[in-house]
Amino acid sequence: MIGVRQIADAWQKGIGLVSVMTANNEIGTVNDVGALAAEAHSRGALFHTDAVQAVGHIPIDARKLGVDFLSSSDSQNTQVSHVLKAIRLPVRLAKGVIRISLGAENTLLDVRRIVDAMR
Repeated sequence: MIGVRQIADAWQKGIGLVSVMTANNEIGTVNDVGALAAEAHSRGALFHTDAVQAVGHIPIDARKLGVDFLSSSDSQNTQVSHVLKAIRLPVRLAKGVIRISLGAENTLLDVRRIVDAMR
């Protein structure tokens, strides 16, 4: 889980966007997205949450959570993410599933290989 204190401790000047998963289906954590969004906003940053694993399992109301961006899709989604388009990631990289999560299915070495391949 990500806590407000972790955002505060990791904060660096110039951060403009904070992005946190709402829930992790591999380990079962559910983040307090509302509190995290409020912390990011108090520091002048926008807040995005990846709610793909949460929608349909827990109540999600983007307005009540106070997020600027929320991602959600079904498992068959092949559309380019609006968030990835907004940060100008090339379409060849943004199309389909690019989300990487550390957990039961990906190791840090896997993530490094994927990031290197995208460069």
